[in-house]
Amino acid sequence: MGFGLDENFTYAEFYFDSLDTSQSLVSNSSTRDWPLFFLTKPLYNVAAVKILEVQIPFTWYVFNSFNNTFTLTEIIGAPATVTLPIGNYSTTSLIPILQTALNTASPNSYTYTVTFSGSSSSQPNTGKFTFTSSAGTLFTFQFAGTEGYVDPAMYLGFRGPLPFNSTAGGVLVAPNVANVTGPNYVYVQSRKLGSLCDSFLPAGSDKTGGGVTGSEVAKIPVNVQPGGIIYWQDPAPDMWFDLENLANFADVDFYLSLGNNSPQQPLQLNGSPFSLKLGVLKTKQSQTISRTGLAHQRRVVMGSYPK
Repeated sequence: MGFGLDENFTYAEFYFDSLDTSQSLVSNSSTRDWPLFFLTKPLYNVAAVKILEVQIPFTWYVFNSFNNTFTLTEIIGAPATVTLPIGNYSTTSLIPILQTALNTASPNSYTYTVTFSGSSSSQPNTGKFTFTSSAGTLFTFQFAGTEGYVDPAMYLGFRGPLPFNSTAGGVLVAPNVANVTGPNYVYVQSRKLGSLCDSFLPAGSDKTGGGVTGSEVAKIPVNVQPGGIIYWQDPAPDMWFDLENLANFADVDFYLSLGNNSPQQPLQLNGSPFSLKLGVLKTKQSQTISRTGLAHQRRVVMGSYPK
């Protein structure tokens, strides 16, 4: 028998939209990004909860103020900072942006050409960026080594803190494929519910809890391009987080984080709201049992008993 008709539980659904609250759990966060919701009627003896649906707009910026710089060093002159404008890009639209940023930063006024080996380019398709200096001399890219946390290395096809040196002819091919749209998933997180739910990350996920019980209550795939909306339904609706009859459920917060390496906590949606559906199971404190017989026979037709 489904939970909606289970003799042990009362089933309820809550529909949360970050447009529907004027309060945030953290004072310096937008209510659109970290909403705090108060239930119109607090619930008691909550047995289990589950995120059932979400609608999340891809309006966050993959290249943001935390990760949009790296260092360029040429054979002559001091290291220079390359700054990419904040926003979202495709591999095609990022090419002129990279060229302009490198040309602007060049200590020697060199001109850089950027190409991408993608589906529309000549074969083979490697998915990598190539950077070429007009001077034909050595140059170096240096990243912080955080793979997207405070540098754009992962998005441009680089990994690790070691310097990446061009060849003697002034050509540098990124060692890895580019990922300009960023991580492939977001977490729905909650300070109120997260520690009560048995959701875990492996050791090494240091940006989001290091494998101990954290704030994650759902993992959502990013299956749209920037500007789209993620529509997701839980693929295992029969599996729930046991809250062991939580005594008082009066308010709840939700926020998003991008992958396991984004410094934005919460993820900034730039004014757009997100919404979700939360399923709740409440333990029944009494049980209604039907009896045979009719009222004129002075027999009990229905009774309510403590469980």
